[in-house]
Amino acid sequence: MNYFVAKSDFAYGCATEIIRTVFNAVPFLHYIFLVVPRGVETGSTLTELFKPMAFKESFTGRLNIEVQVCHRHDHCAKLHIRSARVEDHDDLTPIFNRQSDVLTSTYGDFFLAELIEAQDEKINVLLQM
Repeated sequence: MNYFVAKSDFAYGCATEIIRTVFNAVPFLHYIFLVVPRGVETGSTLTELFKPMAFKESFTGRLNIEVQVCHRHDHCAKLHIRSARVEDHDDLTPIFNRQSDVLTSTYGDFFLAELIEAQDEKINVLLQM
């Protein structure tokens, strides 16, 4: 983002929604960095969302920029992704059934267990927790 302008009443909500959308769109993204020239005012909204980045004490360089960071865990739940196991069937089936009975009526009661069991090098079933 190169420029952010919003009415003051909506600025925080807009910025928060943009950040949340970015993190949801890119699941493996853990940080968003805001890089601004030193001395430039970012406004109260971005100051609340982005925190100044601390450099190691051994860093002796001088930068003409300020780097601020926004952490994923402040806006979205941490995602844990792992390979599914057949034992996950009992937990996952009610979730699928709440959405639609079409899968069960088409493929049978244990379609999910069969799909998980059929995993190999080319077919992977992942579970997000």
